[in-house]
Amino acid sequence: MALKLKQRFKAAVTAFREAAWYPTAMGGVDPDEDQWRRITGNADRDLSPLAQERILQVVYYLFETDPLARRIIQMSRDYVVAEGVNFEAKDDRVQQVLERFWKDPVNNFELHFPQEVLEVGLWGEQCYPVHVNPVNGFVRKAYLDPARIAAVHLDPDNARVVRSIELHGAGAGPGKTLTVVSPDLNAYGQTYGFSTGDAHYFRVNNVTTASRGRSDLVALADYLDLYNQFLFNRGERAAFGNAWIWDVLLKGMNEGQIKEFLQKNPPPKPGSVRAHNENVEWACVAPDLKAHDATYDARMIKNYILGGAGFPEHFFAEGGETTRATAAEMGEPVVKHLTSRQCQVKAMLAAQFEFVIDQAQMRRVLPAGVNREYDLFFPEISTKDLQKIGTVMLQAAQALMIAETQGWVKPEGAARAFCEIASLLGPNLEPEEEVDPQVGKPVPPETNEMRRTLKAVK
Repeated sequence: MALKLKQRFKAAVTAFREAAWYPTAMGGVDPDEDQWRRITGNADRDLSPLAQERILQVVYYLFETDPLARRIIQMSRDYVVAEGVNFEAKDDRVQQVLERFWKDPVNNFELHFPQEVLEVGLWGEQCYPVHVNPVNGFVRKAYLDPARIAAVHLDPDNARVVRSIELHGAGAGPGKTLTVVSPDLNAYGQTYGFSTGDAHYFRVNNVTTASRGRSDLVALADYLDLYNQFLFNRGERAAFGNAWIWDVLLKGMNEGQIKEFLQKNPPPKPGSVRAHNENVEWACVAPDLKAHDATYDARMIKNYILGGAGFPEHFFAEGGETTRATAAEMGEPVVKHLTSRQCQVKAMLAAQFEFVIDQAQMRRVLPAGVNREYDLFFPEISTKDLQKIGTVMLQAAQALMIAETQGWVKPEGAARAFCEIASLLGPNLEPEEEVDPQVGKPVPPETNEMRRTLKAVK
């Protein structure tokens, strides 16, 4: 009886599987249902915790001991924020809130912000816990060493969103978890639409589904170490090559006589007198190591490193084989590379400013309808050749005058074209508008064009 019942149960399960194999869209069960995952699930693009910790140790060691690695990191920082950063809000009240956040003795952006830019390239990530005054919404930021981060948790439905950061705990226990600052999208919450959280977290050099950032030196670490070892070995070989000894030939003397001679005749001092007969010959001997010229090898390794870092060789004391023309051509990719990093840093700073404004509005320090707009001013990375720009402006002005005389372009169009070229010098220029003598106010270009048309008809 039990055997028949078991066989019937097995047959029923088989029939159910066969019936549910194809019509999955109609409510059937997929045979590999246990292996299902959502299509927006995150692929594993992270390193193991031990590998991540090892990378932080390696890049810090290179930064401290390798001058080329240190200069690569410092050069990115210098171009991005060397002359300092300024900001200007449209509303004076917002300007006051931002200035208080900027100039706070602990925040002290003038001192700490260049270091933060350097370390985002060194570590590949930055975490700033925030402390908000519950009364006036004033924000004070702290700094968290990346080595203290145990894991970074992404949104399971959107890998672009970082939800929380888990810190290493004491001993084997669980660590503290920080919520990453993000807009509150709960329509029923009191902070709806405002940014809330425990810390800002920023990462660079990572693919979207990798939760942790990567240092600028990760891909270069092995080759930086190779270059360092190469230079050390060549320096050691050079030291050996500079060594020399006194070689003394003692004709017809036995071992005892040679030892006695060496005791009575120490190496001569510079400027001293040495006398001997025809049975003694003194010679200064230096080693001949038959070493080949290592300049090509050193330059090859160095350029491989600099190419990976995004810099040309003439940025690093190697201008002997670079002409002015080639240097100018190689400069554009560097400008693009550094401008990209500058945009990332600008976005990092803007996220902190938005959080500061949100906290001030939540505490009614700023009214709800205040103009939140502001401008961030970073140093310009590109170096302009004023002589070339001046020549282009002169030629363009002459060409536009001819085009206007021939009726090919209107005066307003020629003025706009000239101002576009003149803006290459720095400030954004706008065509000067004509002034209506009756009203005393600028007249729109459309009105000027209409008046010229009427005059032409008359």
